[in-house]
Amino acid sequence: MPHEVYVFGDSHWRVYFPFLNTGAPGICHESKGIVTLDTTANELSGATMYGLRKEQTRIGARKRILDTIDGYGSVENVGLVFGEVDLRYHYERYFRDGMIHMPSVLDLVLGYRRFIEDDLIRTGRVQNKVFVYYGFRYSQEFVDSFGPQNYLKVQWLNRTLERLIEGIAGLPDDPYGGRIIPIIPGRMIEQNPGGYDRDDDLIGGRYKDDGVHMNGNIYNDFILPVMSLELGTDAYG
Repeated sequence: MPHEVYVFGDSHWRVYFPFLNTGAPGICHESKGIVTLDTTANELSGATMYGLRKEQTRIGARKRILDTIDGYGSVENVGLVFGEVDLRYHYERYFRDGMIHMPSVLDLVLGYRRFIEDDLIRTGRVQNKVFVYYGFRYSQEFVDSFGPQNYLKVQWLNRTLERLIEGIAGLPDDPYGGRIIPIIPGRMIEQNPGGYDRDDDLIGGRYKDDGVHMNGNIYNDFILPVMSLELGTDAYG
């Protein structure tokens, strides 16, 4: 039986569906023993990581996610794709006097962790793993849209979030740590470059879609191998 991963996220949710640019609820993709299921399509586009702590927001992502899972009773695994909107449109929230404000950044990531632990795992909505994808890097082409100074802020915040979300699973004795699995392509490339020459390769060349969203190669190179390892499929062995 294939392992199922129910995917929720902002417009970058498509990274779990390599053949898909847009879609509708019910789309699924099977590859080597893992089925990713799209339950909300692009209807959560614009949702933020910050908003997952709130019952009522403009998009209502938290309620939509919980109501959708409750409609199934529970699900085996979940994939979450949030953070790009926080980074691109709300970055000033995490700076004070031109410096990154670490209490605010930590509060953002800890709130994300609380949502995963309290609302998804401890409630039994998710029976097994929660895959937390964060893979947004902006190349030099975004300098014009942010402005040089703001581009540096976005880059700084992004690198900080990468490192914090990489550790979202917690300490070794965390009872839920083994069930929260971060997938951070930027950090993977840094740790094992494999011929990549520039930090912005995630948004150029092999991985660029429309300049903001990743294409299907990001799934095949980064997401599928991690899920395969964690779920014990025979995809890579």
